[in-house]
Amino acid sequence: MNANPPVAGDGRRRAARGLATAWAGFTLVAAAATASEPSLSVSAGRTQLYLGESVLLTVRLAGVDDPSVQPDLSALGRATVRPLGSHSVSRHSVTIINGRVSRDDFEGREYSYEVTPSTVGPLRLGPVRVRVRGRLLADAGPQITVTGVEKQDLVDVQVAASRTPLLVEEAFDITLTVHLRALPPPHAEYQPLDPNNPPQLRVPYLDEAMAGLQGPDTRSVLQGILAQQQRQPGFRINEFTVRNDPFSNMFNFNFSINDMQPRPAVFTLPARRMVVAGRPVWEYTLTTRYVPKEEGEYTFGPVQFKGPILTGVTPDGRPIARDVFAVGPAVTVRVVPPPEERRPDTYAGVLGTNMTVTPPWSRTVENQRMTTRAESMPMRRAT
Repeated sequence: MNANPPVAGDGRRRAARGLATAWAGFTLVAAAATASEPSLSVSAGRTQLYLGESVLLTVRLAGVDDPSVQPDLSALGRATVRPLGSHSVSRHSVTIINGRVSRDDFEGREYSYEVTPSTVGPLRLGPVRVRVRGRLLADAGPQITVTGVEKQDLVDVQVAASRTPLLVEEAFDITLTVHLRALPPPHAEYQPLDPNNPPQLRVPYLDEAMAGLQGPDTRSVLQGILAQQQRQPGFRINEFTVRNDPFSNMFNFNFSINDMQPRPAVFTLPARRMVVAGRPVWEYTLTTRYVPKEEGEYTFGPVQFKGPILTGVTPDGRPIARDVFAVGPAVTVRVVPPPEERRPDTYAGVLGTNMTVTPPWSRTVENQRMTTRAESMPMRRAT
């Protein structure tokens, strides 16, 4: 028999003490997570590039989210460094499942830099240093390899983005431009391409789907510029091939079984004559559109040109050709969070268009009117 029967209120007091203990434990866990030791890490968007290209360097500082703290990249030599800004990567969330409360707190900040090497060979992008709370943090930085390209004035290849940085769901264009030096008069009106031996363009972003990025239907894009005749001047692109209609030449005395085999496709990029830096050139362009669905960094290129270009004509009318290897530097598009300046305190991390708001309840209440309201405000474009 219990000599001390429970008194009314004892259960409530024990429950309160238990709740206080649980809350204290939760508070300690959250405080420990928030007070994690700061750390520094550095990564490069690419490890192989050609001289003249730039690489995106990302410095990630964990445990601290303070815009006034700036990494020191002064020890990085043989390259020029251009700061691209920073943004918070902090996150805070509370989850309640079956009465159990868990919290995830992380503080951090990412800094982006455009690094352009000035010499060929291996290059260490570091060390990178930052002083936080009286401590000096350092990272040796990633190592990259820079390859040189022969200088020439016959072919110039460029890859450009219509804009960067930008936000999720903001569409942008990537334009590949190839300039070929025009033939000297009186043949300047002819394209400097050999129809029997088209040069090769290697455009990696036409082959590779990028996670988080909605791209074009490559097949449809290329189908629209496919050469309709075999002797049209144009370019080969990647490893795309075509196959002849097996019935088109069956009643031709020149029909061969080879006509049924795949052959490299030739594409006629939109072309025009123009003058660039005082030199007459032929310009060829290919534009593709993309829509980012996630934040991140998306690299397009580099694009390689390899093959012959016509440079003149002999007195007896034969073309003069020269093999050229040229590289168009890659371009990186940054999709960043909305600007922190003027961001409302009620911002929930949702960004997009044509969004649907769903009430957080599922019960049907008769004869009562319930209203859920969502407010939006225009965000300034990323800079």
